[in-house]
Amino acid sequence: MKRTLTTLARSIGVARALAASRRRRRLAGTLASALVLAALAAAAGQAPPAGAFGVAQHEAITREALSFLSEGVLNEIVRGNLSQDHGHDGIKETHHFDSCFFNGSTKYIRNGYTDLVNSLEAESRPKALARAYHLGRVLHPMQDFYAHSNWYEHGRRDLLDPGLGPWEVLSNWQPIRDTGLVVGQGETLPDGWRKESGPPKTAVRDRHNALLRVLITGYTAHGWAVQDACHDDLDFSHEKLNKDEPRAPGRCSDCPPGKPLPVGRDESFAEVRSLAVRQTQHEWCRLLHLSRARSGEAGPSALLGLWARPGALPHPTGTACAARRGPVGWKLRVAEIRVKDPQDDGAAGQMNFRVALYGRDLRSSSIVKIGPVAVEPNQAVPEDRLPAPLTLCTSGKLPPVATVQAWDDDGGDATGQTGVLALYPVVSPPLGTLYNDADDVLDGVTLEIRQPGHVSSDSRDLTVTFVTERLRGPLDPCQTRAGRR
Repeated sequence: MKRTLTTLARSIGVARALAASRRRRRLAGTLASALVLAALAAAAGQAPPAGAFGVAQHEAITREALSFLSEGVLNEIVRGNLSQDHGHDGIKETHHFDSCFFNGSTKYIRNGYTDLVNSLEAESRPKALARAYHLGRVLHPMQDFYAHSNWYEHGRRDLLDPGLGPWEVLSNWQPIRDTGLVVGQGETLPDGWRKESGPPKTAVRDRHNALLRVLITGYTAHGWAVQDACHDDLDFSHEKLNKDEPRAPGRCSDCPPGKPLPVGRDESFAEVRSLAVRQTQHEWCRLLHLSRARSGEAGPSALLGLWARPGALPHPTGTACAARRGPVGWKLRVAEIRVKDPQDDGAAGQMNFRVALYGRDLRSSSIVKIGPVAVEPNQAVPEDRLPAPLTLCTSGKLPPVATVQAWDDDGGDATGQTGVLALYPVVSPPLGTLYNDADDVLDGVTLEIRQPGHVSSDSRDLTVTFVTERLRGPLDPCQTRAGRR
């Protein structure tokens, strides 16, 4: 009897706690039905998506924003991005900026960057390529934010986080910079606050009667039990609020009968997609700065030397890393590259090299490729395979940075093409999984140029002799009208 009363008391306590909580659980069907659906989805290798830009949209946004990256690296970033819409990740609100979980989403991004830049430290730079996949995972919720929130409806056309440091973690009812917006996370309003208007242009009054616009994201309910962090009087469903696809206004399952969607999606889709592209481009610039803060010039050297595509311009317009030609010309010649260990079990390696010269402001660079070329252990790259000299127009405040990065080709990419940096086994329907050994990335060499001259520098795997020259007078292309543009 005592045990029965104790159990009953506990049950009543739990019931009261659940009743007191304003956190809603929306159930479609019974819990048993949801569990059956979950089991079926798991068996199929996927889960119902939280609702996001379609897979095709995420891929297109990522490829457009980061088109200056090498094919193998960009493919890995896309693969990581698309993984967020499958399996358990597909229903994690924090991975999609859903259901007002701003704190969880921004923590996820910030922590993802911490892991990413840690892998770019000098002693583990070869692991940096493996992190391309994880950059894609971090990019996914950022891209979703603009389609899943009312940022656009509040008239914002700037970026949620335009900084170059770690992402800011957002908390309940926190002001967002100078935007006039507050974070709409929390089941209850702060003391003295009251609702002014409902979604999509949600607003409240604070205890001083000041008008504050509230940022929300749509809560998701795809036939599943959903726990959200939105205020009950200020929320909006994902189906009403999302701008994931370029379709005109229509009907939705939880709108009043015959009432069209409140957002003109043809117009807004293009706007939010553009914001997602801009945020993705900005994140490349942020990654360069974060990697430098963590690892010195070794960080951006690995990224520019291994990730960027030779001949492309890894300086997206509109970012803090946008291309800018300065008035001071520098010339770099690589006199020798000696390979200590080509990572091929004592045999000659099929070596590929990237030689890069970039400005300290990360707004100018010149990158060339060498290889593949066979190089024995402790031997130098044949002189006739060394690259032509590189020139660069810099701001002049500090000399540029030179770097040589390298990898050993282990059989080419999934298509058998050599000279392409391959990272992981590639799934290529209908052929199935093509198991390609990841190429061996060597520890590169980075030189922070102090003054013109002849300098040898080495790493665990390479010894490189750099010859640098400060261009002056008629030899300086940066002093010509064309060079100053």
